[in-house]
Amino acid sequence: MAELVLRPRARDDPIGIWRFTCREWSEAQADHSLREIDAGFTRLWDNPRLGRARDEVRQSYRSLRINRNVAFYTLAGETIRIVRVLHARMDPEAHL
Repeated sequence: MAELVLRPRARDDPIGIWRFTCREWSEAQADHSLREIDAGFTRLWDNPRLGRARDEVRQSYRSLRINRNVAFYTLAGETIRIVRVLHARMDPEAHL
């Protein structure tokens, strides 16, 4: 089974998403968003090639859409490194 590693900013991103969602909508919706992100990470852990290649963003990057968010990651052997989790409307080139 693959190893899943979250880079420091990828660890912080779900917290920021939770805070924003809580402020704009509700704590229940924020909790739901975190559960979706966690489920997306689990799907990725089970199938590292689930996401699509994103060489147009950065060489060797891949991404997985998780509802309104996108997890950007790299694969190196059996290691999945999640680099960022961004809202789907954010410009990845500006935030990676």
